[in-house]
This record gives sequence, structure tokens and C-alpha cells, in this order.
Amino acid sequence: MILKYFHLIICTVIAAGLTCCGSPDEPPISGEPGQPSVPDTPSEPSNPGVPACSRTVLVYIVADNSLGYYDFDTSDLNEMQEAVTDGVLGEDGRLLVYYNRPRTDSGCTPLLLDITPEGRVTLKEYDTDGATDVYSTDQARMTEVISDMKRLAPASQYGLVLWSHASAWLEEVGSRSASVGDVELRSFGDDRGRRMKITTLASVLEGEGFGFIYFDCCLMASVEAVYELRHATPWIVATTTELPADGTNYTLSLPYMFAPDAPDAIGIASATFDFYDAKGSTCTMSVIDTSHLDALAAASRHIMECAPQLEKPTSEIQRFSSKGSYKPLVDMSDYYGAFGNVDPELLDVWRAALADVVVYEASTPMAIGGVKINTHCGLSTLLISDPAETDYMGYRSQSWWKDVVNHNPDYK
Repeated sequence: MILKYFHLIICTVIAAGLTCCGSPDEPPISGEPGQPSVPDTPSEPSNPGVPACSRTVLVYIVADNSLGYYDFDTSDLNEMQEAVTDGVLGEDGRLLVYYNRPRTDSGCTPLLLDITPEGRVTLKEYDTDGATDVYSTDQARMTEVISDMKRLAPASQYGLVLWSHASAWLEEVGSRSASVGDVELRSFGDDRGRRMKITTLASVLEGEGFGFIYFDCCLMASVEAVYELRHATPWIVATTTELPADGTNYTLSLPYMFAPDAPDAIGIASATFDFYDAKGSTCTMSVIDTSHLDALAAASRHIMECAPQLEKPTSEIQRFSSKGSYKPLVDMSDYYGAFGNVDPELLDVWRAALADVVVYEASTPMAIGGVKINTHCGLSTLLISDPAETDYMGYRSQSWWKDVVNHNPDYK
């Protein structure tokens, strides 16, 4: 196991705490696991727009896919309920869940849930039928949910968990079912086959004030993906590899999302990693300080301007997925370290910039699919061995291509 651990607490200014509660004339309504109850009237803050609590965390669950069909969504909701019942929210925290359930459920309308110590309260139902059908991976739906969160649970701080399938920056090209081999490309989310591009996700989240984003899904610790999101949040927690379908254990990770004063990003990541490592399972986790991504991009651009050439076979560069799936995603440090015609001083500057970006990384000895992990810097990137590969699955629409890779004179 490769493990760097810097003690880091995300520092954010917190407004004076006010007691957070639902509507005074509406008692919480409990529901059985997986069967949220719907109150007659959604709870509203007594003074909309005014922070009523110190922190609201939104978990955005897109589960109308294989994860939902196998009840991983239900398991995670039960873990959240257990943690909240045990007091994880403290005196004035709120945990909201946008719940896009599998269509095999009875009553498949997506819900906005308030997870309270007494049970789940439904704050809103969302349309999905007929001409008004909106997918949970549509920009309009995610924007609506974030607006509802701020209206119904205004807070001084916000955090976001994105829960679904994902595939870093890899985009659909030409059809909804674009794939590499047998692997469907999702970028973020899968709602009945509809996905969201990472560029779209960035445009939705920028300016919304999320103190952290945690990807409870696969492959999102990609330099291309986190660079796209660098203006959306100061901290990103994600994995370079495919994550076990169970995802994070919320009874373990939620206490760090609601840590006193500010969320603890490293605590969130290490809770997930330690859970799987202790089981002898597979996992990688990374914490990204997005404030240093522009410096990493500049250092990477200087290397690309040298038209770097690989000095070892591509088969020897650390890959993060099994053969036949996401083959181009490799360890960024191993890839850049394989360039043979780059000034060592440029590489030293680049390594220092990378160390500023990745403040925590951890990996088990193996990844899903039996991939041995010999090196893990905490970020993946596209392995390019031929200029034609820069057209791969929407790569040229990514900001990392435009700001960094495009400066390689061999790729013009």
C-alpha cells in the first residue's frame, strides 16, 4: 500500500450557528428502509434564503441503473439513516438526498429526502413522465435540485456527494450507448442510459459554493476531470480506479462530512479506503486541492511543449483498470516520468506541483480486475502514444486538452 497522509482540515468561514429544524407544525415522518414517506406538505424554512444551519450536505443519487437494481442505493440510505439517528448531524446539520430510484420500484418519482433522526421526510417530488420527462443527468434537473436544497435547507456551508456510475472525462460520442469494448461510457451518472458530460457537470456546479465534492463512483480522480471542476469546489475526493459497488460506508464517512467547524476531506477519503483495506478488498482514494491545479497545468504544459517522447513501452506504464476496460487511464506520475527527452528541472517543478494538488492518496496492492498497483500518485490521465489518440472519446473538448496537451507540437 502506498499512503501519503497529511493532516488536513478544510477551513471555511462559518456563520453564527442557528438551530436547524423543519417546519414547527410538521413532525418528522418515518419510513421503512427503501420506502420513504411523503408528508402532506413539504417542510419549508421559516425564513427562506437565510442560513438556518451551519452545513447542509446533498447526496445526489442516480440509481436507475445496475446499482439500483441490486439495491446498493437502499443499503446506502440505511447507512445514512443509521448515522443520522446516532447524531452525526450535531445540533444544526442537514443531510438531504436527491433519490432517483430504479424504475422497477413502485412509484418511481425522484424524491428530495431530508434524513432526520426520526426518519426520512420527503421534501419534494420531481416529474419524470411524458413530455415533461427530465433525466437526473440533465443540467436542468441537477440545477433545480441544488436550488431546492438551498431553499429548503439554507446553510452557511454546503457539501456534495455524487452517487452513481462514472467514467472520468470519457464522453458519449455519437450515441447514447458509446463504449470502449464492453464498457459503457458515462462521464458522470446513468439514468436509464442517459449520462452527463464532465464539462456539463462543471458548468452546473461552478458558483454553487460547495465546500467539497465527494465522488461515490468510479474513476473520477482523473486530472482531466478534476481540472474541469477546479472552479466548482476547493476539495475533491475521488478514486483513480473502479470502486467496489458498495461505495463508501456512510456510517463511517458521514462523521467527517459533518466534522466540527469544517468538513474533513482526508477523513472522508481515509474512511472509505480503510474500510476496504481492512477487508482485504480493492480501493484507491485521493484528495485533490483544486487551488493548485492551474499550477500543475502550467508545469504540465511546459513539458508538453517539449514534444515529450516515451522511453519505455506503454504496456509498462501503470494502468488503473483491467485489460479491455478504460485502457487509456494510467498513473499520471508514471506516465510523465516515462518521458525521456524532458529537462529534469522541468520534471522536478512538475512533481512539486503534483504534490501540492494531491494532499492524500492511498491504494491497495490490487485494483478491480486483478490489476496490480505498483505505483499510485493519486491522479490518472489519458495515455497518448499516437497523435490520433487525442481524438479519443471527446478528449479534445476537455479543458485539459485545450490548456495543456494541445501545446505538444506533435499533436497539431
